[in-house]
Amino acid sequence: EAGAVVRDAAGAVPGTAAEPVPRPAAGLSASGIAIGIIALGGVDRALQEAQYLLAEEGVAADYLRIRGFPFHPSVREFIEGHSTVFVVEQNRDAQLRSLLMVEIAAPGEKLVSVLRYGGMPLSAVDVVEPVRARLAVDRAGAGEAHAGEAHAGEAHAGEAVAEEVVAEEVDVGGAGVEDASAAKDPQADAPASAHARNAS
Repeated sequence: EAGAVVRDAAGAVPGTAAEPVPRPAAGLSASGIAIGIIALGGVDRALQEAQYLLAEEGVAADYLRIRGFPFHPSVREFIEGHSTVFVVEQNRDAQLRSLLMVEIAAPGEKLVSVLRYGGMPLSAVDVVEPVRARLAVDRAGAGEAHAGEAHAGEAHAGEAVAEEVVAEEVDVGGAGVEDASAAKDPQADAPASAHARNAS
């Protein structure tokens, strides 16, 4: 297509400023961490403290500090390597999140904005509380889904029990019919025996 932007496998446009820009500074907790945090340099100290406080609560989070624009290809790799990425910025309109979505096609459903624009410096608590709240919502949603699966399993088990009860009722009914037939036979033979005695 005319005017289409061609990107390489890392999401960068070959031959542009995205290649020589400084790499982001990464504060990685360990491999396989699901939560990532992205921010610019102005909030770096608050983010380092927030990462520490979250770790004390048992929440491991990787932190990436962007140091240049256009974005270095490793920014895209960081986003792809985490299921949820909190984008922390002191901006009312979430410009950093918007740039990530436009410039490197980052999926919006992965990027959670954490905004602080009241004129006061960002604190670690300003980051920890939104992360904690989002995780609580995710856990609640997972719990509801698990409860729904358990309810469906109970309903299935109830149907199986009902089928067994019906089968037992059919068997009992059949036995009752046979017993009734057996009980009826002597009564049917009794008049014949009495008639034979009278005849003799």
